[in-house]
Amino acid sequence: MIKRVFPAVQDAATIVRLVLVDGEDTPIALANISEAWLTLWDGEVAEDEDNILNTRDHVDILNANDVVIGDTDGSLLWAVQAEDNLIVNSQKAPGETELHLFEIEVQHTQQGSPFRGVYGLRVRVMQKGVYEVAP
Repeated sequence: MIKRVFPAVQDAATIVRLVLVDGEDTPIALANISEAWLTLWDGEVAEDEDNILNTRDHVDILNANDVVIGDTDGSLLWAVQAEDNLIVNSQKAPGETELHLFEIEVQHTQQGSPFRGVYGLRVRVMQKGVYEVAP
């Protein structure tokens, strides 16, 4: 289930902000996080290694790879790069959108299970083109 969809524009950087919470809906403090990862894929087809975008396959995001996690408030800020918002489907016309999905996984020592959430980037097509998925 997609928790939230963020707007984005083809070939343009954007910012994604969300809050990491534990099983009690308490923000997860940075000191309690041992690992955090992000995977980004073309959301209009099934998730597999052939659909990963911009090599973002289970990448470390514990204050790395364009992601900053707040010290105590559970805030996660991802500076999405233009390369994350390239259009995969060459049939999409300007004005249409393409859905990219990303999953955030966080291992923490607070209450409940590890944090895991799937989110979307609804990317507005500005010009026709195709993104070559990395081998």
